[in-house]
Amino acid sequence: MTRCTEAAVSGQKLRATGALRAASERFALCLARDCPGVVRRDCGKWLGEIGEAMPSMVFQVVDAQGNDVHDGAIFFDGEELTGAMQGRAVPVDPGSHVMAYVQGDERVEQNVVVREGERNRHLQFRLANRNVPVVPSFDKLPSSDAAPAPTSPSPWPWVLGGAGVAALGIGTGFWIAGTNAHDDLGSSCAPTHSCSDDDVSSAKRKLVVGDILIGVGVAAVAAAVVWLVTRHVNAPAESRAGARR
Repeated sequence: MTRCTEAAVSGQKLRATGALRAASERFALCLARDCPGVVRRDCGKWLGEIGEAMPSMVFQVVDAQGNDVHDGAIFFDGEELTGAMQGRAVPVDPGSHVMAYVQGDERVEQNVVVREGERNRHLQFRLANRNVPVVPSFDKLPSSDAAPAPTSPSPWPWVLGGAGVAALGIGTGFWIAGTNAHDDLGSSCAPTHSCSDDDVSSAKRKLVVGDILIGVGVAAVAAAVVWLVTRHVNAPAESRAGARR
């Protein structure tokens, strides 16, 4: 009981300061089955609201010529953002923040203001003193039996997979909240047929939204996996065809 209440209270405090990512972690704790029904219902509602308000960003790092840079890391107020260099949308907290690209002694910073509900905002870091070697086009290559240099793999499968994982997480939150609300109604007002239409509709709506998001998430992740597998399977054949040319 105390653990559940503390998680709910601390989650609300974190949410009030704009720390939505940390708040969502706290609300997930008070959705446990051993927490009181009223606490689980409130935490499920708050978690769904955070899912709608949580902003996300997509980062790109380029050299002086506009070519993509693949090494290094992106930091958010000093915290490294996992997956930010792979082209995936990354959830971030709203507010004023310092975004930085770091690689060794190289560091480029940008001050940004992130707004609640702002999804897939694009932020680019341009490295004025960096030049990534570019493979010349095929029409400029001398005649040779050597295979052409491989091109960089597309980041879009990872973007699609990341979006699918995000949809799964948010959909699970809605589904848990709807299930908890349905259980509470079943144990409280259902036996006496005194449940209000608003409470019943709210529980059903959460379950429907959760089912839809989970379905979309599963489809997106599956499509990303198929895309990646197909790309890897086709890569050797493309290389051999290039060698024969």
